[in-house]
Formats: sequence, C-alpha cells, structure tokens
Amino acid sequence: MTGLNPSTRQRAKLSPFSDLVLVTFGRGFYIMDDYSPLRSFKKEILDQEGYLFPIKDALMYLPGDSKYGQGSTYFSAKNPDIGAVFTYYSKEAPKSMKDIRKEKEVELFKKSEPIPQPTEAQLKAEKNEILPYLSFTITDMDGNIVNTIHKSPSAGINRITWNMRYQSFRSAEAGEKPDPMSDHGSDVLAMPGKYKLTLSITEKGETRQVAGPVEFNCVVLNNATLPLTDRSAMTAFHKKVSEITRVMQGTENYAEGLYKRSKDIVQALDNAPAAPSLLMKKALDVTAQLDSLLNTKFNRKTDKPSEEENPPAPVCLNSRLGKIAWTTWGSTAAPTQTQLDAYSILMDEFPPVYRLVKKLGEVDIPAIEKELESIGAPGTPEILPEWK
Repeated sequence: MTGLNPSTRQRAKLSPFSDLVLVTFGRGFYIMDDYSPLRSFKKEILDQEGYLFPIKDALMYLPGDSKYGQGSTYFSAKNPDIGAVFTYYSKEAPKSMKDIRKEKEVELFKKSEPIPQPTEAQLKAEKNEILPYLSFTITDMDGNIVNTIHKSPSAGINRITWNMRYQSFRSAEAGEKPDPMSDHGSDVLAMPGKYKLTLSITEKGETRQVAGPVEFNCVVLNNATLPLTDRSAMTAFHKKVSEITRVMQGTENYAEGLYKRSKDIVQALDNAPAAPSLLMKKALDVTAQLDSLLNTKFNRKTDKPSEEENPPAPVCLNSRLGKIAWTTWGSTAAPTQTQLDAYSILMDEFPPVYRLVKKLGEVDIPAIEKELESIGAPGTPEILPEWK
C-alpha cells in the first residue's frame, strides 16, 4: 500500500474484501476471492477435527442470467457462486470400508504376505455403505433449521456456498441406495438477518458436531426495481406456494403409483377365470378416474392447442401452479394480484382432487385388492398374498 495516497489507503483498510488479483503479460486475469481466512489461520487449528472460519456478510440479490449486445466480442466467464460462503478446515477425510480394506491389502503386498479374499458379506457391506459426509447446518436465531448442505469430506481448507434459500421438500426417491450427496434442490429465498452455522460429520451411521456455531449475516442488497415494504409478508406467501407445491407434487406422484397399481389389478382380473364382471367394472372405473386426474386435472393430454389457446378448456393444476412457482422463485417483489388470485383458485380446485386421490388409494383400491385375494386371482407387485 506504499504507493497509495492517504485517502486511498484508508478506503483500502476499511474494505471488507481481501481478494488477490494476478495479471499476466499474456493478458490472463486471475482472482482469488477472499483470502482473509488465511490471515486468521493459527497452528492450533491443525489439531482440531474441524474448524469454521469467520463468515463475511452475505449479500442477498437475484443475479441476471444474460449478457446481450456485445457483438463479435461476446464473452462471459463464471462468476463466484452467490450466497453465504463458508470456509472450513477438515483435519482428515474419513475412510470407507473399501478404502480401509484396500490399504490393508497394499501393506500385506509390501510384506509379501497372503492377501485374504474378501467375503461376499464384506463386499455387500462395502457396496451398501453410506460413505462419510459433512453436514453444514444453518439455523436462524430461534434455533429453527433453515437448510442443511451435505458435502463429501476432504482434508485441508475448503469452501462451500449456501444460496440463502430454505430447504426444499420436494418428493424424494432413492436410486440404488440412499445418497446424501444427491442434490434435492432449494426452496424460496430466506429472510435477511442473522444465522448460525455448525459443521458435523456422519460416519458409520453416527453424527457428531465438530465445529461451530459461527454467526453470520444475510444482508439485502438494495437494488430492487420494485421496492419491497414488507419482506416477511412476501416470504410468508412464498412459503405457502412452496407448501402447496410439495403437497401437489406428492399427490401426483402417489396418483401415478395408484394408476399403475390399478392397471395391474385389471391385468390380474383378466388372468383370473373366476373374476366376476362387477369386480372388473370397479377396477376399470378406478383406472379411468386416475387417468382423468393425471391427464386432465394435473396435466393436459395434449399441447394442441397451446396453453395460450387453451380456453375455454380449464387450466390444469400444474400449469397454474407452475406460473406462480416460477415467479415466486425469481422475484423479490411483493406478490401481484394475479399471483394471489391464482393461489386462491388453486386452494379451491386442488382439495377435491386431493380428497379423491386419498379415497382411491385408501378405500377403493384396497377393497378391490381384498376381493382379488378372495377369488385367488394372480398376484400383483403391490399385493402380499395371504399364507394359509
């Protein structure tokens, strides 16, 4: 700073940024964002299992997603992730059962000793093991969990960014095995204010906290086109939209499962010589109701005519919800009257659909399946045969 005048030195001293910029003669331009954690690093940190460095204030805003009008000089590069940046230290990365076995095999090989063949049970346990992972838990000042981020552990100093949104509660479905690292998405923007962060590690089914809590602030960047007078009211509306999204998506997924279940029942009745015609009629009626719900109420059977040309046909639930959810996701303004009206319509139209799906799943289909068993019809994937 020796080459700066006093006023410039003072501004630099007060600057909240500690970025390192490198420029090469080949016109390369490199920026290392915020190396301030290195300034506060102490040798004692190396002896801790985990450590959270102080967290800078996180600026809350919605970024633009385009760059227009550059002509032939069009160029864009990836910006730093927007959100609260957490810098942390991990002493070591826990090893999986497979890693431990492989290390033992290497040592035995060096000693020219026999390497035992892993048993089938060992290989199965290794395949089904949930690998160790880190959990970054963000809570508000009342202790409510706002979001939890999972990350694979790695030794040394690392970084992760929270996008300052609430936890998503979309329908979950595991693949071959549960995966804590799977991206389950995010929900609406969190409220500005003070939060706390803790760092935990989960290993062999047990979780222990290794660092924190560390407090940090989420601060609104005052750059909104439409100023917001009541952010809590906006967030409350966004949460209501999030909740009906969660329930509607779960109901649709459940109805899709029922639809397959009902078609399996029809197939079983086709293969049952003693199936009464009245039972087949009930099964076909249930299948038709579910088909109508999925392809008329939740969605449209065709995109012709387009949505804009859809009237006087009714607007489907997912189309109406999608418009509300899209605008709430990317807006920091108060909900418009159109959004409020659309939400009100959903609250009128969706409950009857929900009740019908619930009745079909909890009353009608189980009753038909019970009759299937009584006539000795072929089994379906959803029915456990009675053992007499």
